[in-house]
Amino acid sequence: MFSSKGWGAKKALEFLGLTFLSLLFVISFQSKALINIFFLLSFVTSIIYIAFFNKAFFREKKYVWLFIGPYISGFILGFFSENGVIGSIEFLQQFRFMIIILPLACFVKSKKEMIFLLIMVYASAFIAIFYGIYKNQPYGGFHGFHSIGRTADMLVVLLLASLAYIIQSRFTFNLRSNIGKLILLGTALTLAWAVLMTEMRGAWLGVFIGVCFIIIGLFFLKQRWLAFSLLLLIMLSSVTFLKTYDNIDTIKNQIASIADTQNDISNKTRLNLWKTGWDFSKEQFIFGTGAKQASALYKNFYDKQDDSYKAKYHYVIHHMGDYHNSYLQIHVETGIIFFIIYITSMAVCLLYFIKRIQKIPFEDRKYPLAALVSSLAFLSIQFFHSELYSYGSTTFYLILFAALYILNENDKVPSLQKGLKDEK
Repeated sequence: MFSSKGWGAKKALEFLGLTFLSLLFVISFQSKALINIFFLLSFVTSIIYIAFFNKAFFREKKYVWLFIGPYISGFILGFFSENGVIGSIEFLQQFRFMIIILPLACFVKSKKEMIFLLIMVYASAFIAIFYGIYKNQPYGGFHGFHSIGRTADMLVVLLLASLAYIIQSRFTFNLRSNIGKLILLGTALTLAWAVLMTEMRGAWLGVFIGVCFIIIGLFFLKQRWLAFSLLLLIMLSSVTFLKTYDNIDTIKNQIASIADTQNDISNKTRLNLWKTGWDFSKEQFIFGTGAKQASALYKNFYDKQDDSYKAKYHYVIHHMGDYHNSYLQIHVETGIIFFIIYITSMAVCLLYFIKRIQKIPFEDRKYPLAALVSSLAFLSIQFFHSELYSYGSTTFYLILFAALYILNENDKVPSLQKGLKDEK
């Protein structure tokens, strides 16, 4: 990794690409501006690298089409949106993080480099957490550098990935290995505390969903003792926490309010936004309004409604065009065709993990399991948040890539390929 042996244009581009990616992920919890800069640099470098030094890239890394395909489709469909050419161009910018997989697949040449990028994003999370502690950010206002919802969503992805990495690692008497597991456990506990401190109910729900899928996954992998061990660990941690945490009454009230659609203003506002957003989407159902054009058009739509409609859905006036739901936002802005293409690509990716996870070595299973549970949690949270296509998705795509990389590398092992053929 970062070796200078045999330097030439190809090696220089590989070094630059991996450096840009490392910088992108080490500041992913800190700065939107730097994320944009390093994403652009890594993407441009990958295009140059593929064009001059790896023309077989798209044949060797076929999984990138799960993300590039929808991205190209969205760009083309954007021409038919309400905003025409501008909508198509805006789509490229709005949904750019979908193709972060391209530079990742291009420049990550080894498992060691992949793990290094994972370490970078975890380091970024810890910098944000320590910053929040240093600034005395309170319970309910603990967000590090980004907005609180974005930070919470990113933390959830890393928390669940940590749990999967821990519980799918072999337990040995090797001191170095066990120290690594203890560090991961400490990381998971710190991330869990940080998620709790955000007071984001959607993030809490995501953690619950993710943990449930970890347990289901362990039963699927016929590792029942691990599933029961995780349940025991969660129960012991919960009991200890409930006995010691100061804000426990507030937390209980917040959990109880998740399903309260009668008295909770936040929930009522979301329901208003979802209903009016769905009504609005019917005006440009197939191709959408065009990326970043929904707010102005939605306001015009709402202003044209009669007084009874406005009175019934009056909570939307402070969130015009922001539906607090990634799926509705995508549908409104890009239309039903792109929405189906994108959701299908995500489903195919997750089904691929499920299909292949039992057919790879035990020590590699942690990566697809982490991708599965963190993805299902993150995708669930996006019913309440809008990070599926925004900065918060960077960690999500990195965890996805880690699994895709491992599975792709295992496909190259002759003995594994023979085993798969024999099973057929």
